[in-house]
Amino acid sequence: MSSIWQTPVTTKHSRTTIRPTNFTYHVSLIACILCLSACVRVVKPTVKIGLVAPFEGRYREIGYEVIHAVRLAVREANLANAEKDYSVELVSLDDGGDPIQARAQAKKLLADPQVVGVLGHWLDETTLAASPLYASSGLPLLATSSAKQIPVSNSGVFRLYPTEHLIIQEMSNAAALTNGGTTCFCDVIEGIQWLDSSQDQLAVGGPLWGLRQFMLLMPHNVEVRFVTPAPLPRYATGGKDFSKRYRAISHGVEPGWLAVLAYDGARTMLAAIANSSDDPTATTVALRLAQDSLVGLSGPISFTQDGDLRHSHLFLYRWENGQIVP
Repeated sequence: MSSIWQTPVTTKHSRTTIRPTNFTYHVSLIACILCLSACVRVVKPTVKIGLVAPFEGRYREIGYEVIHAVRLAVREANLANAEKDYSVELVSLDDGGDPIQARAQAKKLLADPQVVGVLGHWLDETTLAASPLYASSGLPLLATSSAKQIPVSNSGVFRLYPTEHLIIQEMSNAAALTNGGTTCFCDVIEGIQWLDSSQDQLAVGGPLWGLRQFMLLMPHNVEVRFVTPAPLPRYATGGKDFSKRYRAISHGVEPGWLAVLAYDGARTMLAAIANSSDDPTATTVALRLAQDSLVGLSGPISFTQDGDLRHSHLFLYRWENGQIVP
């Protein structure tokens, strides 16, 4: 029996299927990978700065004013330094105005290797409690306290505040100009108690007398003046524009002198990070803080060899009809 081979006949309606070769397959695969890579967002590594302040308790007013200013500074720094190989993240912690909690929060920041600098703790008691931990570890701290016991000399701790001596001296000068005013370098509660027992018609206090809670509690028959380490935004060069940017992230809340100091402090820390190296560390940031200078809303900011402000800024204000005025 013979076999008959038939030749396939292709009509005009027939379709020829071409199987992809290995080369075509690999090219298609590479194209897909490149397409997917373009769609994946590249996340930069982060370095962190810490903010420790009282967000609960009597002095929570401080925390809620300064955090908006620091957030604003971090946001602006990340936009301005978009070409850097890293981004900056803010870690904010609450110490409640309590020295024990202040040390606990400092230890949390020390345990995070990404944290390269800290701004805090805004009260003498809490800053005094936590600052030795930063000093012994080498993590730079911008200390917002006037207390003379803060270990600023050659320790990586820098005082973003006039010393207690300078503040008291300025208070005394202000009292002398009024021919009979008295002074009390004290906190809110001590200040209110002192005013209640004082027979003087004019009293001069320290920065905490500039808190709104102090204004609500103080006697109405006494004229109160107080010294602050930063100006109100409306009296600072560039303050009007700062206030506008601050309100944009604070839901309309107006900034005060604390916000100015926090913004200047955050910018000082962020500049040290940007100028230290392509891979900032606590050590390189501390070195830049010791060497660099910056012009802030409150004036020029740089530090002496001992870690104190080279140029201390002090401003005298008073309460009038619920408003702070010169």
